[in-house]
Parts: sequence; C-alpha cells; structure tokens
Amino acid sequence: MPSSRSLSNSLMALSQSIIEEKGQFYSDKVQWSYSFDTSSSIDNNWKKIPLEINSSGELKAHGNVVIVSHIQQCSVNIFPKNLVLKVGITSQKVLYFKLPDTKVYLELLSCFMTWQNLRPEGILAKWNFDKSIVYDSNLRANDVLVCHFRVYGPLPNNKKVKPLTDLPAMRMYPLDSKSISDRPTEGWFVAIGHLLPTGILNLLCESDGSLLYSINVTSLFSSEIRHVHHSVSQASNVLFLGVINELRTLRCVTDDFNSNGSFIVTNPNSTKRLAHVSRILIDFDLRIDLEDWFVALTSVTSLEYVGRTLTKKRLRIMRDAKLEIMEATFEKASEQNIYCELRMWNGPWFRTSVVKSSPTSGCFWKESTDLILPPGTEYFKILIRASKSHEEYDVGGVDTDNTIGACFITPNFFAENQFLTKVPIFNADNTVLGQLTINLSIDETHVLPYSAYRVFEKMLMNMDIGTLLDFISPLTDSSSLDSWSIMLLDVFQTLHKEHQFFSSLMKRELAPIDSITRNNRISSRHGTPDPSSAIKTTLTSPTFNTIFRGNSMLSKSLEKYDIRVGQEYLEKLLGSFIQQVVDEDVNCECDPKTFPDTYREHYANLLRYLEILWHRVYITSNDLPEEMKLEWKNLRRNVELSVEPNDTETPLNALSAFIFLRFLCPAILNPQLFNLMRGHHSGNISRTLTLIAKVLMVFANRSYFQQHKDPSLLPLNKDFIDRHQKEIVVYFDRVTGCKMDFNEKILELSNLKDRLSLNASKEVLNELPTMPYLIDKYLNLAKLAQILYDKGPNDKSKGTNGEQLLGFDDSELGTGEFLKNLLDDNDEEFNNILFKRDFSIKELSDQASILIEKTMSLDKDLEEPECPSQFDEESWRIFVESNLAAARLTEQDNIVYDPFVAHNGALGKDDRTLDAFLNFMTKSQGIFSGAGGENNRKKLMTAMKIPAKQDADHSRNPFKKLFRRKTSH
Repeated sequence: MPSSRSLSNSLMALSQSIIEEKGQFYSDKVQWSYSFDTSSSIDNNWKKIPLEINSSGELKAHGNVVIVSHIQQCSVNIFPKNLVLKVGITSQKVLYFKLPDTKVYLELLSCFMTWQNLRPEGILAKWNFDKSIVYDSNLRANDVLVCHFRVYGPLPNNKKVKPLTDLPAMRMYPLDSKSISDRPTEGWFVAIGHLLPTGILNLLCESDGSLLYSINVTSLFSSEIRHVHHSVSQASNVLFLGVINELRTLRCVTDDFNSNGSFIVTNPNSTKRLAHVSRILIDFDLRIDLEDWFVALTSVTSLEYVGRTLTKKRLRIMRDAKLEIMEATFEKASEQNIYCELRMWNGPWFRTSVVKSSPTSGCFWKESTDLILPPGTEYFKILIRASKSHEEYDVGGVDTDNTIGACFITPNFFAENQFLTKVPIFNADNTVLGQLTINLSIDETHVLPYSAYRVFEKMLMNMDIGTLLDFISPLTDSSSLDSWSIMLLDVFQTLHKEHQFFSSLMKRELAPIDSITRNNRISSRHGTPDPSSAIKTTLTSPTFNTIFRGNSMLSKSLEKYDIRVGQEYLEKLLGSFIQQVVDEDVNCECDPKTFPDTYREHYANLLRYLEILWHRVYITSNDLPEEMKLEWKNLRRNVELSVEPNDTETPLNALSAFIFLRFLCPAILNPQLFNLMRGHHSGNISRTLTLIAKVLMVFANRSYFQQHKDPSLLPLNKDFIDRHQKEIVVYFDRVTGCKMDFNEKILELSNLKDRLSLNASKEVLNELPTMPYLIDKYLNLAKLAQILYDKGPNDKSKGTNGEQLLGFDDSELGTGEFLKNLLDDNDEEFNNILFKRDFSIKELSDQASILIEKTMSLDKDLEEPECPSQFDEESWRIFVESNLAAARLTEQDNIVYDPFVAHNGALGKDDRTLDAFLNFMTKSQGIFSGAGGENNRKKLMTAMKIPAKQDADHSRNPFKKLFRRKTSH
C-alpha cells in the first residue's frame, strides 16, 4: 500500500474536500458546451443546466438526463481566467463547463480530479502495479548477487573492455536517438554483474572490478524482463532488460517526469552518452544462472497485477499463447531464402529457420514458439523476410534482410483458437502477395494471490496421487493430454512430489501388463506343460512390444521432465557433435542404387559418426542428472515386477522408449528445437542426422536391420550393432543403478553446482516462477482447480465465504476465521495435525470450487467501474492523498498524475505548480463573480501584472509562466 506524503495547506484543503464529497457534485448554475474558443468573446455556444455527478460517476443534467454514464479516468484541462474546465471522456468526446465563480469552479475541479484516478469498467482497465520491494520497509530484497556474463549494450569507455566480435549484433529495440553522433556504439562485452539489494545492477570490468555503468532495475515493470528466443539471440540463455514503450503506452503509464529514475543510473560522465539507452541484453553461460537471475531481477521490479487500488481484490492474468507457423504460399512464383519474424512491441521475438521457397509449393516450416503475453496484448505482426543466405539472417549487417510482406494478427484472432488459419500477406503497397498458414492457441488463466491456494496446496501434498490420477485420466483426451500431463508435472514438481507422481503413473500404465502376466501364470498352473509358453505369449503381445511407445500421461510428463532436467546434458553431449556434422557437411547416404560409385565412402562417413556419438553417450553415463536416473531406475523396477521373471527384454524396451526414443533421438533429429544448432539445415546434414537417429534407435532396441526394409544399412548389423551389443545393456544397467558406474564426470554440468538461495520476502518470491526450471506454481494450481471445478464431484452452491475455506467440516476445530489465522501464522504443528490425512476427490473438488468461485466473483467485481464507495475510510484517505501528491499541472494546463509517485511516495520531488494554482484561485475568489465581470477580469490581469491584450490569447497563456511544470531530477 503506497504511503501518502505530507501535503501543503492548499492541497490538504483540496484533499479534505475530495475525501468528504467522494466525487459527488451538484449546481444549477453551470454552463456547458461541446466547444470553446478562447480567442472569441462570443458565448453563444454555452447552455445553462443543473449539473449533477453522482456516487457512481454518472454525469447528469436536469436530474435524470445522463450525459455521460461513467466519467472514470477522464482528462482535465483548466482555463482559470475563463473559469472553464475542459473534460475529456474519450478522445472523441470532450465537454466544456463554465462556472459562475471560483468556489464552484474549485468544487467541480476537485470532483473531476476524484474520478480521474478511478478506473473505468473492464477487467483489463484495472491493470496495476506494486512499488518495488526495495522501497517497502516491510519486505526484504535479496542479498547481493554476483555473476559472470556477456552484455549487449553501449560499449564502455574502458580500454580494458574488449568487444566480442564472434557474437551477432542484436536487433532488439535499437537505440533511438535524433542525432547519430549522440548514439553510443553498441556491442557484446564481458562483465561481472553485481546486483545490490537496492535494485541497482552494477556492471563491473572483468579485469580490475571497476564500474562500467549501472542499471536501475527498479525502474522496470516485471513484464519488461523477458527470455529472448534463441532464434533471435542465437544463444539459449539470453535475458532482455529494458523499457518497452509500447507496453507502457497500452497501460497508460509513462515516466514523463522522470521520477522513477532513468534506466541507466545517473553518472555525470556518461549521462549524455547513455541518455537514449533503455535496454540491455544479458547472455548467461548456464541455464541455472539465467533462472536464478531472472527471479532475482524480477523481484526488484514493479510487480504487475490486475485489481483495485489499495484493496486485496487482485489477481494475475496469465496468457500463454502457442504460435505455430506452418507454411507460406505466394501468388507469384519466386525462389528466395525466406523466413518469418514475429514482431511484437516493435521488436523481434521469434524467427523461423531460413528455407528456400519453391515456385510450386511456397515455403514450409511447421515451427512453433510459446509466448507469455501480458494482459491486453492482442496484436502483433509476422514479417516475411528474404535472407541473402540459405542458413543465416542478416549476413549484410544488422537488420539488412529485405522485408517482402507482413501478416497482421489482430484481436479477432484471439477470440478463439486458430487451426490452419490462412492469414493474408501484404506488401508495403497493401497488395496481397499470398497467405501464411498458422495455428494459434490461447490459454488464459486468472490466478489469485498465492495465499488463497495454501489449503488446496496442503491437501494435494497429503492426498494419494493415485486417487487424483484415477479421476483425471479417464477425462483426458488427445486435445488435453499434452497440456494436462505437463500441468500435473509442474504441480507435483513444485510440491517436490514428482517421484511419487511418476510412481503412481507407472502403476496405472503397467496395470494391463500385470493383468496379462497374472493370467499367464494362472494358465500355467492349470495344465500348461511348457512354462516358456507364457514368456512366449508375453514377448509376442503388442502391449509388451510397444510399451511406452504411444502417447500417455506418463510418456508425455516423463519426456518433458527428462528434457527439462537434461537440457544442459543434451547441449554439452550433442552440441559439438552436431556442429561437426554441420561443418563437415558430408554425404552419409549409403544406397548403392543411388550412389553406385561413392556409397562405400558415404557408409564410412556414417559409421564414423555413429562410433563418435555412441562413444560420447557411453562414457558420459555418469554425467546424466541423478533425477533422471532415479526415474529410469524406478521405471525398470516397476516393469520387472509386472512381467515374468525371465523376461529381460520388456524392461529394456521400456528404458529405450524414454532414453532414446523420447530423449536422445529427438535432439539429434531436430537439434534447432533443442538449442543445439543455429538455423535449419537440409540436404546432407538433415539426412545424416536422420540416419544417425534411426540407427541409434534400432541399436537401442537390440534389433537388426532387415533386408526388405533397409538393405543399404544391413552392414551396420555387424559393423556397429553386434560390435556394441553388450555395451548397450551395460549402459542401461549403469543408468538404472544395476551396475556401478565408474565413468568419470567429464561434462561439468551445473547440477553439480550449488544453487543460489534467494532470501527475498516470500510475499514477492511466491508470486514469481520457482527455481529451478521457472515453473509458475500457482498458475498450475489454478489450472488444476479449474479442471476439478468443471469435471469434479463438487458442490458448486457452497459459495466462497471464509467459513468454508477448508472445504470440509470445521465445526469441531473452530470457526473459519480462527483456522485462517492459524494458517496465516504458518503454525506447522497445527498444519500437520489438520492435514496429515488422506483427502478424497470430493473434498479436493470442493476446495477447488471455493477457489474458482472466488476467482469468478473477483472477475465480476473487477469488470465494474471503480467508485469511491468501494474504499474503506482509511484506504480512501491514502488513495486521495497519494494521488494529490502525484498531481502535476503541465505547461498546457492539463492536470495529470505521475503514476510512479502515486504508487511510491518516496519517488520524485513535490511539484508546487498545482499548489500555486490552488493558492491563487483561493485568494482570487470574488474577482470573477458579481457585477462588472469584465472590469474584474482586468483587475485580475493587473494583479498578475499581465497586459490586457493577452487576455484572449490562450496560446500565450500567462498561467504557463506562472505554473510552468517543474520536472524533478
């Protein structure tokens, strides 16, 4: 809650009036008009009306004629010498009011100032933000963090800092300066990052520790720290830090008064040179560093939410978008190197690979990206660009690729999910060049403050996961399998119960095999003479041969888990190998019919790559993260318990399905999707990687190539598969703990390093993604609650009052308020007593209903326009005083507000222009009223020492000199 600042006497008097009147006004002596000309002395347009503004913000005339239904967030412009107020309702609707005297003038002005800071209808209109944690004495910022990284930004004036020339120049929000001479040179350089508890990020020289320049992270909003897609940065661990003006304009938040501080901390030696800098990019060596620093940096920004000012009625609106760019077709045939670039907020955020367009079929990509869209972002464009290279972007310099056309994704695309939607491609002349086919899905979730989910979270912690899976699994279909599986993984991984989650999934999926095995044993006991027949039945059953090959909740969630935990392992295992394949670009197609003269050479190339890769996989078994090996160990053990004791093949098939089919081989087939190489490669490279993945898959299955399927690969049965047949079994034994692994750790993975322990206040950290893996815990709890609410056996008529907080009968334990207080006190002993029991789906669904109905009630409430009646007495006083402290009178005589000062009284300096205006208007009461109005106006001009001839010229308004805006800093 922002603390109000002490106000001057005149502002305090105005404050008292606003507090008492609460935006209500009535006078029968008001004149109004749709236009007003300060240069004209004729008042023919004015009409006298009895004017009323009621408690809901309705502006009425004659008691019942509604002129404006809601005047919230209006604009106010003063014409004090004419006793006229200009009020803008919208950009098209403007009203002028002429008042009889100064007293009524100030009363109506204070009324409109009340409604200026209240939000109109619509939930997105309630976008808001908290001041940075560093300004809140009740919250603790994190201790000092230090990290070595690369920075893209203005190159420091330090001879010891050498630019890095091997990294690409960035197009993310280039510097905007009117004069090229004022624009600093940008580039990549190495620095030591030093994040202070004050929210200042010092960039230090690597060699001597001297300060290069400092970044004021507290000047940013939480949505202005973003992960940059590797297709844009050509690196996997890049963060964007900077002001996104388009987002701020959308929120109607600008720092015109520089009260929030500049992005680059003021330094007399560099202020002018860095005046136009509003962003930097940071490239981290390790994924864990990116995760730690993303959370740490975001924790000191202004966290955003949707809700009412100074109340607990708030939530987060999370909008996850998945954009898939399928193909482009053009009306006129051409052969060019084409790629698509997603432009949002005037910057690039995703690019497809470069492909050569075909005169007949156009371009095909089928590449996707996940976007986290701030609320209200419903517009972006996709540029169709031509590259001079078939592999790289902008080979001629920064942003030199030609833009062929553009597709515009407008709000109507967000109304419902788009599947194979064809979007027209327009050129600069607005002529349609062709069509771009896209898929676009939007998943919007409204998330309550984290404290609302505490009971739901504790119930999940203590209930049998199998009970939840028994309920959800039958409800899952092909459209929801992927999203629900990952959502459940995220929920239980953030609850540190992922191992129990996978164990429950394994038991469910292995139940059919258990049944087959039991039936075989029963048949064997009832007269089957040959015990091996049961094993034969097992080995020939499709259920056993294809175990974990299809899509299921276990296969989807464990695949995601392995890639999430093993991403760094993949990068360090395969990165250099993939690059070798790309650099050498040799042919590995060994079909003698296609290449009769060179197929032996091609075969040798393929065999060489297979030997290199398998050797790396085999000797790095001990480098695999322990979390992955634990799940593979449990998988093998569960399968072994489900099949016949003599069946050694099925457990290995299960391991092969996850280790090779879902982990290693996809990364080899599509290395660009795993950040293993830049761009998209076709021809020899693509075919070579496909062959390598295919051979590895056959090898991992302990199978052989067949004459009727792959005759050209038959020699590999002897030259590769037989040669390493024992090694693959040893490998499976090592990674599942069946044999000791004496391999040295050679990849130096970051999972061996200690993670940073962020000790900022939990009130802030709980609203941010978790570490590691940046999982939004409460977003996923909200999604699970929604499923239980929609599908569960819940009682949707319970309501959301406090007595039903726990979702079960609490009459023997005390009132709901008593229970809530105990939970708020974090009484672990009490929590253990209360929650140490199993919960049914009915109880969990009831608790989910409470959460969802509370969310829906809050959504409905936030749709309504803000009114003074929604504040209690204390919050209304703070609201009024905070906004008056932020009020500014501009040179154009507009009354505006500094939003950063309104949210944080510690920012900015007092602006006395409005104070001076109020003092003068108070002292001049009576000058405009009474008989002889023109003579009285002349008295006013004389009192202000203003020539009478300037009276009618508002463009040379004397108040501009008297009330000139004084910007701080």
